[in-house]
Amino acid sequence: MKKHLLFRAFLPLAAYAVFTELALHGLAGILAAAPDGWTGAASLNLSAAVLWANAAAGLAVSGLFWRQYGREEEEGKAPERRLDLRREEIGSFLLLIALVALGICCCLGGSGLIFLLREGFSGTISSGSLSAEAISAGAKAAAAPGTAFSLATLFLCSGCIIPFAEEFLFRRAMYGSLREIRRLGRTGALILSSLMFGLYHGQLLQGIYAGLLGCLLAFLYERKRTLAVPVIVHAAANSAAVFLEMVRYGTWLESRPGVLLIQTGAAVFLAAVILRHICRQESRAGGKRGECKFE
Repeated sequence: MKKHLLFRAFLPLAAYAVFTELALHGLAGILAAAPDGWTGAASLNLSAAVLWANAAAGLAVSGLFWRQYGREEEEGKAPERRLDLRREEIGSFLLLIALVALGICCCLGGSGLIFLLREGFSGTISSGSLSAEAISAGAKAAAAPGTAFSLATLFLCSGCIIPFAEEFLFRRAMYGSLREIRRLGRTGALILSSLMFGLYHGQLLQGIYAGLLGCLLAFLYERKRTLAVPVIVHAAANSAAVFLEMVRYGTWLESRPGVLLIQTGAAVFLAAVILRHICRQESRAGGKRGECKFE
């Protein structure tokens, strides 16, 4: 394996971990130095700080490495991977709606999968400061006051910034570098980057869902050759999860196994239909057979 490609694949993730820890220490210092009675200290707890620290670190790492990872593309040494969605590739506004719907189906299907698997797993993997479990706890803490500011911050961080940062880390940097290793190829890079995406979430059931979602996002990234497509799907899934947590949908769903099974099956089926529609639309535009092949 080419060592420099492995270095390129994992360097941004390592930097993300360091930047997140630095941001957490900075927020903890601000909180410790805050005067008694400061109203902002009530909402700036550790759980919420993890969410904001991840978002800040994600922006910093993406801004630091974006130009570097785009240099080979500009020189023609690697397949072009853009951020924009060009009109001729989107085809119509309906495709954008399809991507959002796909993300929502992934959220509903994934939440159902977690509930269904929970009965079969008794233990969980401990989560660190970068885990999705910690981010979820931060989301709950940030949403607890119910203020417009806390909810707006929650959707901004979990629904916009963090999906963009994670897609840069795991799809553009990690998958995009690993796919250039001949021994891995596209399929090996998809499996390895998705496995790392699942492990990164730190908790067993969340990791299974994240690993499956990572496979889908890497597939879409390879097919469409633009980071915007997996970002939209990922952002839609996270935003749907935030909304469902806000309305306590999971608590209501746990006591209704019949609804849970129907929801999970319907969400997976609709996700498959939407994905096939996206692939058929792309193949039709390119004059190919309407099949979803990983080429």
